[in-house]
Amino acid sequence: MRRLLGLGLAFALIVSVQTARAASQSANIVDFSFEPAAISVGVGDSVTWTNTGSAPHTVSSQSDVETFDSGTLGSGGTFTYTFNKTGSFDFQCNVHPRMVGTVTVSSAPAAPAPVAPAAPGMPASGSATQLPLLGLLGAAGALLAAGLVLRRRIAIRHQ
Repeated sequence: MRRLLGLGLAFALIVSVQTARAASQSANIVDFSFEPAAISVGVGDSVTWTNTGSAPHTVSSQSDVETFDSGTLGSGGTFTYTFNKTGSFDFQCNVHPRMVGTVTVSSAPAAPAPVAPAAPGMPASGSATQLPLLGLLGAAGALLAAGLVLRRRIAIRHQ
């Protein structure tokens, strides 16, 4: 039973570390610029661009190391790319080549993006109310294992 408890706790810890490691950054395509134009992430992190303007745009890499191309994004369209190599990677809108930006990828995880205040009565994005599902399952497994150990101990005492 102790082994089961230990495995449950180890699983919860590993899953929590894995889910916390990968992060996501957001950027907007507003009118004819990327906001922010300079983005910093860690290896394995993703960036999601959203076209909030009315004109069509692309998010296209200018690098041979990390190559990505969103294709044409209409208003409200999104594109997500996960960066797997360190370095500084320039991108542009192929429809409007003067729209440029840079993603800098470091080996360490990036600091989380600032969170905008939530509307009254709503939790803030990225708040503690948004638990990763796997971390929650790992914690449930650890609690189940602990309950089994306690049940067995109580049963032995009452014999």
